[in-house]
Amino acid sequence: LSLDSVVVNRASRGRDGAWFGRLFGAIGRLYLGLLALTFCAALLLYLVARDAVFGELPDYALASGLALVPLMLWARYQQALLLALGKLNLRNRATVVANLVALAGLAVFVWLLGWGVPGALLAQGLASAVAATLGFRALWAAARGLLGRHEPLLPLAADGAKAHASAVGHYVYGSVDVVTLNSVAGAAAVGWYQMALRLIGVGLALPGAVATVFRSRMGGLPPKESWSRQRGPVLLTVLVTLAGGAIAWLIAPWIIPLLAGEEFLPSVDLFRALLPILFGRSLELLLVPQIFARGYFLAGSAVALFLAAISTGLFLWLIPAEGLDGAVTAALIAFALLPALVYLGWMAWFERDLRRWETVS
Repeated sequence: LSLDSVVVNRASRGRDGAWFGRLFGAIGRLYLGLLALTFCAALLLYLVARDAVFGELPDYALASGLALVPLMLWARYQQALLLALGKLNLRNRATVVANLVALAGLAVFVWLLGWGVPGALLAQGLASAVAATLGFRALWAAARGLLGRHEPLLPLAADGAKAHASAVGHYVYGSVDVVTLNSVAGAAAVGWYQMALRLIGVGLALPGAVATVFRSRMGGLPPKESWSRQRGPVLLTVLVTLAGGAIAWLIAPWIIPLLAGEEFLPSVDLFRALLPILFGRSLELLLVPQIFARGYFLAGSAVALFLAAISTGLFLWLIPAEGLDGAVTAALIAFALLPALVYLGWMAWFERDLRRWETVS
């Protein structure tokens, strides 16, 4: 239920020394409840509609996936709690170690031992176990002795449900283009388009990292005060990202064939055309922590669903009509123009709210 987004909001409300213990206890209880519901739903689907839902997946794969759910779900909540507690270094260490374990597991179980899919699942399981446990000791130490009282569960779950619509919107937001393009233009066009978008994603690494730092430093601060500290870094990060995009535009004809081979030369023009996405997506990554910290869960989800609906319509209209060129046009509108307008509006709202707060203070 996207409770990791709600954790940001509750951390910004924390004003006394007991807030984290109450939040940790509530998240733990909700985690157990959601886990039970997940297992019941999976069992019901297996018994009632196994072939329709799971197709020909073997039982061991289904069992492995279900066994991974507790670890992967808690790892997500634990990362959010570590950020709320300001333990950014510990959170990053857990992420790096888990990724290294996954790579090492794939090398040993799949490449050396030749275990195939079971080996890959085992590697993923070990990585998830690391991600779900490395850092738990720090959370427990911070919450121990403060677990008697906890946040009311119903408001937490309700806010999580509101924020969850945003996650659903983003899944739709980022998949319709590829599915439609594949049906119209074929696998080669999808490969060129995906390569260009993936490289755009690499260009968003800095805004994503800065947004993570924002989340880790919002605990105990009113959102208006945190925005007064974040507004400068937001502008600087966007400018640096755009400067990096300009450099990428220049070196794209050299770097893309080097990374992917001569077959991906068509991705060069696509990548250059899609570079404006860096602006809209940077604003989105950097401002979403403020949106959720202020408790605007429904508003944030409404924006995500709106963008998902518009992008779906654009891709379903332009790709059949214009193929790959239509995908680029739709992507520029859906991933660059509309997010830029929406999040510039959010930024103006934050600025207006900050001026009011400074006047009252």
